[in-house]
Amino acid sequence: MATTSPPNPPAATPPPPERPSGQTPSRSRRSRAARPLALGALGLVVLVIAFIIFGGGGGATYHLIFPEAGQLVKGDQVQVGGVAVGRVTNLELTKNFKAKVTIHVDSSLTPLHEGTVAQVRVPSLSSVANRYIQLTPGPNNKPSLSDGATLPASATRQVTDLDQLFNTLDPKTRKGLQEFIQGSAESYVGAGKEFGEST
Repeated sequence: MATTSPPNPPAATPPPPERPSGQTPSRSRRSRAARPLALGALGLVVLVIAFIIFGGGGGATYHLIFPEAGQLVKGDQVQVGGVAVGRVTNLELTKNFKAKVTIHVDSSLTPLHEGTVAQVRVPSLSSVANRYIQLTPGPNNKPSLSDGATLPASATRQVTDLDQLFNTLDPKTRKGLQEFIQGSAESYVGAGKEFGEST
């Protein structure tokens, strides 16, 4: 009588050889080396963006000599054609009692060129202390002004105050203008409600 022997169990797979401590697979080594590189690249991108946003994009500083400061203060705007292109950063008195106004101009307008004219302006008659500097850039075919250059008093114009304008009028004209303004004010007294309803 023939007997059948049970099938042999499959051969056990030998366990992988143990690696010495501290040894890692090459793929793991590559991934660990890539992490610092990725973090470094991310940090560089953040620094570049921060420089663009907070660095002001460059620009240049110029000094303007005015006969007087015309009630300018630090932080007042510098404009070209009604567009803000910079700010007043410092004011000081020179040895010959002129006003030295330092401005910083954005890189979109720099460098300025010879022939540039600066004038102190008042936005409106209702604003007494709010002033700004109006720049009229010189032609591009003139030599450029280096960062830190000074525009002399001949290239600046001081503000024209309303009082100075009135002083050019004779007494009779001034009195007539005064009566006209006073009469206009009286004709609108109590008309605020009607103006509000009409809008």
